[in-house]
Amino acid sequence: MHRSFACLSVLALLAASGCESTTGCFEIDGPCLSSSPVPRTFIFGFDPATLDRSAPVNANGYRAVLPVGASVTLRAVRDANGEVTEATDTLRTVTWTLSDASSATLTPSADGSAQLVTTQVGRVGTISANGTSILYACATTGLRACSAVGAIDVVAR
Repeated sequence: MHRSFACLSVLALLAASGCESTTGCFEIDGPCLSSSPVPRTFIFGFDPATLDRSAPVNANGYRAVLPVGASVTLRAVRDANGEVTEATDTLRTVTWTLSDASSATLTPSADGSAQLVTTQVGRVGTISANGTSILYACATTGLRACSAVGAIDVVAR
């Protein structure tokens, strides 16, 4: 009796608060997602050890710090559910762009990857692959822990 009263009380509270319900989802602290997950493409290749984790550089993530002459192989990887830690579909046909080549060059390869080579001290421009510029540094052993890369700074050796 006590349990059914508590359940009825919760349902009455939800109804009174104006929450909407769709397929068992109650909109209490955010909208219910009624659509399918959206596939997303991410750019991988940065070593997590290059990140300055003292504080996020911007809303997009941490600052990667690379010395002049460093080389990083980048790959565009997609996941059907938009989950960065589960992305495994490496794209083979990729259009790579670099918005500002004053501190680095970006050279696409036939296999879909691109080689980023730092050339002088400064901030690397925005890198994009097929229109996305979502960069991540992910561990390659154990659990795939990933950190977002918000900027890439080139420093003297």
